Amino acid sequence: MIKDENITIEYKREFKGCLIKIFQEVEEQVKRLNDTAAVIDGKTFERREQKSYPEVSLREIILNAFCHTNYMIKSNIKIEFFKDHVKITSPGGIYLASMEEIMAGIQTYRNPKLVRILDKLKFIENYGTGILRTKQEYKMYKMHPEFQDKGNFLVVKLPNLNYNFSADQSSDEINGDKSDEINGDKSDEIKSSDEINEEKSDEIKSSDEINEDKSDEIKSSDEITILRKAILLIIKKHPGIKVNEILEQLVCMNIYTSITTIQNQLRRKLSKYVVYKGSRKTGGYYYKKDVN
Repeated sequence: MIKDENITIEYKREFKGCLIKIFQEVEEQVKRLNDTAAVIDGKTFERREQKSYPEVSLREIILNAFCHTNYMIKSNIKIEFFKDHVKITSPGGIYLASMEEIMAGIQTYRNPKLVRILDKLKFIENYGTGILRTKQEYKMYKMHPEFQDKGNFLVVKLPNLNYNFSADQSSDEINGDKSDEINGDKSDEIKSSDEINEEKSDEIKSSDEINEDKSDEIKSSDEITILRKAILLIIKKHPGIKVNEILEQLVCMNIYTSITTIQNQLRRKLSKYVVYKGSRKTGGYYYKKDVN
């Protein structure tokens, strides 16, 4: 949170629930807060419109926070809009790498299953390119993004391209927090922390082992029970549902697995409870008792 007691927060919103839904809502909210200004080109004297923040950079940094946050830390992903910059703070510093390696495009995954799911759902375009693309968007400007690894937190600051910085300001002042300039700023706080992990969906809970398991195999018998119960409940509530849609619903329960695992569970373990009806393109799974 903003610590200066003289700073007035003009706008604040919190998001809770399924990570996929949260990201979509946050993306829409951030687009509304990313103001557009008319800029006159100094060489051609043509008028053009310019966003305060490159949309690619803003989306990539927020998506990066969702993918690599340490959800075991009791904190939140926080997005703060100031007059001269936006600051994204995510729990969990850089994972198993140095800042130099990350800046060079080295990939590390704290939540590999979540990353794979976001990739399958087309949220991720290219692995390990988010920070590089963010830096590239600012390459033609004098202002540049600032990345700070605080150990337990990663802080990213994106400068506002439409902010009128005075000539005598240093880059530190530009990228830093200036309490005398940010009264009435906007702050979006995202509940993507332990509160999300602890939320219940029809009394089905996802265990730490499921979140941290780095293979697609479900090894613990307790985890298998949780997964099967979750799949059955989803099918019962959504007759005719497809496998990829079951995967999305499981993510909303904070249960991370793969399409292959779901298919195996349906064919080998749950065949006496569910049935597939219809063609390969339009068909889906139904709870047998409901069909009968």
